[in-house]
Amino acid sequence: RAGDGLSAVRGVESRGGTHEAWLRGSVSRSLSNTNLMLEGQTGFWGGAWIAAGRRTYYDLVLDALGAGLGNQKRTTFPNFADVQAKLTLYPAAAHRLEAALLSGRDALDMTMDGASGPLASTADRMQADDVSRNGLAYLRWQWRPSRALTLTTTASGYRNRGTARSGGQLVPQDRLVGTDIVASLDTTHVFSFDRQRRFQLRKLSLQHRVQWTRGRHRVEAGAHIDRLRTALSYELATSDVGYDYLDVLQTTQPLGLSLLPGVFDRTRSYGRYSV
Repeated sequence: RAGDGLSAVRGVESRGGTHEAWLRGSVSRSLSNTNLMLEGQTGFWGGAWIAAGRRTYYDLVLDALGAGLGNQKRTTFPNFADVQAKLTLYPAAAHRLEAALLSGRDALDMTMDGASGPLASTADRMQADDVSRNGLAYLRWQWRPSRALTLTTTASGYRNRGTARSGGQLVPQDRLVGTDIVASLDTTHVFSFDRQRRFQLRKLSLQHRVQWTRGRHRVEAGAHIDRLRTALSYELATSDVGYDYLDVLQTTQPLGLSLLPGVFDRTRSYGRYSV
């Protein structure tokens, strides 16, 4: 039942929609996010539905506050959003059908200028962005032929994917003037780099479970089939000056930089079965 869990496992079940009204909703706000929830009856098969969404907005507030204070650096603070929906139906006596969807996203986008003031070099700059998305969908059928016996079949799909990129140009011989970082005007030895990383995990599952209850005793048995696919790609590109710096570091510093690949791309698919 716990799949491949190696230690403590927590099961979370989202509630179904209301059967008491055709449409009902609520909105809640806090210092960091806003939540919207709608629910109601389906009008057929005695069913109900519920949908909810949430998004943080402190990134919008802090961005506006920074712009008001004269901060011209392009920075998007971390933010996330998610939506979920669930449909519950009772097509026949002792039968229950559920369909649900969950999707989420979190992101970060930031640009930093390493120099300021009249001696600044526009070449000195770093930029990074990171976006990850995850989604889950499932269809579940449950049949209770008696009060003691329950049979449940679930088909589900899960995907987690993300992209991360960082890059920039570093001017050598940076120095401090007071509390400001002032870059050298030397633009002939600029160390420019661009790093990209992508990952994806996809899992398709089919599970059947039988549960028998008698008094204080419960017996469970089941089987499930998983099909998994993982993909990871990585690419690092630098200017000629950057390659020279890396060559020097590889020979002078025991940092294991020789193991750092310029390009890495690997995909693996496999199945998993258990009873």
